[in-house]
Amino acid sequence: MTEPVTVTLSPELVRMLDVFREEEDSGYEDIISRVLEYLTDADTKITDKELQKIFSALAELDANAPD
Repeated sequence: MTEPVTVTLSPELVRMLDVFREEEDSGYEDIISRVLEYLTDADTKITDKELQKIFSALAELDANAPD
């Protein structure tokens, strides 16, 4: 059973999560869960495809950042 939790995030972090959410067609919980699994599993490696998605998301954020 999940328990609701309220978290305050910076607008930039929310934009980053939104980019991943759209690309992966998944929710915030799934994205955060995968990141936490990665951080707690020493054998987990980021694939080239995942790394490219990270760079693409960061580039998109940078391109859409207000001047």
